[in-house]
Amino acid sequence: MATPLMPTNLSPWGGQVIVATQDNTFTWQSDGTQAGYYIEYARNISGATVYNTSWQTSSLSRHVFPANTFTNTYEYKWRVKIRNNAGQESAFSDWAVFRAGNEATLTITYPYPDMVALSSVPVYQHVYNSPNGYYQVAYRYRLFTGTTWDYFDSLTAEQQESYTWDQLEALATGEILWDSGKVESTATSVEQPSDKLKILQYWYKVQCTIWDNAGNEVTSDIRTFGLLVDSIPKIPVIISATPDPDNGRNVIVISNPTPDPGQIGVGYNRLYRKNIDGSWELVHDNIINGIGYDTTCRSSKQEEYAVSAVGTNGIESSKSTSAYSTCVLDSYWLTNETTKETVKLKANPKWGRMYSERNRTEEVPVDSKYPTVLYSPVRFYRGSFQATLLKPTNMTWSEYIAQIRRVLDADSPTPIIFRSPFGDLLKVYVYDLEIHPTDRMDKTREISFGMVEAEEAVLTGGFSYDNPPTPLDTYWVIDTTTGKGFRLYAEPQWDGFKIEQDSAEIFGLSSQMPTLVYGSKKAIRGGFSGLITDSLVSNGLTLAEEVERLRELIDGKEKKPVLFRTPAGESFLVDVYGFSYELFNRIGQARRVSFEFVEVGGA
Repeated sequence: MATPLMPTNLSPWGGQVIVATQDNTFTWQSDGTQAGYYIEYARNISGATVYNTSWQTSSLSRHVFPANTFTNTYEYKWRVKIRNNAGQESAFSDWAVFRAGNEATLTITYPYPDMVALSSVPVYQHVYNSPNGYYQVAYRYRLFTGTTWDYFDSLTAEQQESYTWDQLEALATGEILWDSGKVESTATSVEQPSDKLKILQYWYKVQCTIWDNAGNEVTSDIRTFGLLVDSIPKIPVIISATPDPDNGRNVIVISNPTPDPGQIGVGYNRLYRKNIDGSWELVHDNIINGIGYDTTCRSSKQEEYAVSAVGTNGIESSKSTSAYSTCVLDSYWLTNETTKETVKLKANPKWGRMYSERNRTEEVPVDSKYPTVLYSPVRFYRGSFQATLLKPTNMTWSEYIAQIRRVLDADSPTPIIFRSPFGDLLKVYVYDLEIHPTDRMDKTREISFGMVEAEEAVLTGGFSYDNPPTPLDTYWVIDTTTGKGFRLYAEPQWDGFKIEQDSAEIFGLSSQMPTLVYGSKKAIRGGFSGLITDSLVSNGLTLAEEVERLRELIDGKEKKPVLFRTPAGESFLVDVYGFSYELFNRIGQARRVSFEFVEVGGA
């Protein structure tokens, strides 16, 4: 009899999360000769105790671990081997890694619970909460017809008794009308296509499923809502989408089809722009003349637009087919978010370095080699700007300075939309505003100010990353969960590393030389800087977005260690801090990025 083959396809694996407080079934695939199995499991750390199940007599490729076998928040590894009826044993499987945690939850937040009727085609919204810090990478929505339990409760007892089990089950599901399929996206807002709704159908049910970056699949409860198709206006059409450089915007011309007899008419239109994560952002509301404007578009980026119609009854249609336009800015635009008034700064602009400020502490537990890094929620970026003011020919200095102050120095702090000619889009607060004459004739003046972010500029999970080549061609930072990362571009400057290790010199009573004693702490600290150039960005992103992609990986909202790898083959598990970026030249062809790091574990 042949020796059994090594088991494969272990589950859980790849960092998947199990719920520590409930029973968990572990599975694998064997070659069909299994008569018994033997499992080993341990914390996924060096020197951890290895536990085992002992040999279990079973032909089934699964084992149930009782609740609380594993400790919440800890990462574990496990492997299994089998034996046949002749007592021959297979080799152990490869180790599979998983994490014990609290149960992740997925909740549809719109439509709201117990919502009787909607006033527009729904844009579903959901929230995924992972206690272990995982995030959504794909979603699936399904729409069903369905009667409600409220309707069932309104029936007489005799009518309720007449319901079959199939009819009762239909109250929970029903006929499927639309299935988005599995969509690779981090979007948490998904619009229901109105053409998938059903004539004369009022009650609908919707359910969401997501997959996270650890491979976990989570499904929400079913949510019920009511909507009549006849109350929805016709979907509008975009006639044209064109740039308007003089006014720093894109212009979208809209046409509304004539409604069918008995169909609701259009009250106004809405203009949406697609974000990098696939979600839609409302950029112009209450459009009544058929012309919409996007005044916060990124320069040099092709933006995608769609429009909707809002009926006279307040119900909104689905979005139109997309149209595209590329915004063009030849200067820096600063727009007051409240008043929409704008100042353009073009002459001798100097945008200073933007650098990360976040509350961070390092602690070294007793007998630990590496520091533990703790972060508070406080986090933002800070920078500076200066330029030469050229007085407009149609204004006096007094009028021009008053305009600048209305935009940048309002009576109450107001966010400013900061847009560069190179595709940057930031929402900031301006402070320490200074304006000085530059010559006795007062022909020009110098303006300078500091600025600090007022809103998160980078969408969590909005970017994808790359598989590192073998061997490495340059320096990389890599996500430890996915194995994908970011290639650090041109002119890399790694300043090496400094080893931080506790030590003490001890002298004996008759010793001429000291004895050196080391403590447990042993970590490295270093720094890196380099250029990201537009000529090397080949993923369809602008240079500004490529900087944001790096920022999300190493200094994102959900902070976690990354691998710093060198072309010489070195690999360090590090916490990155002090990330900054700045223009390398005034024409925006490159950005210099820099950061520091400290080793926080074995790579």
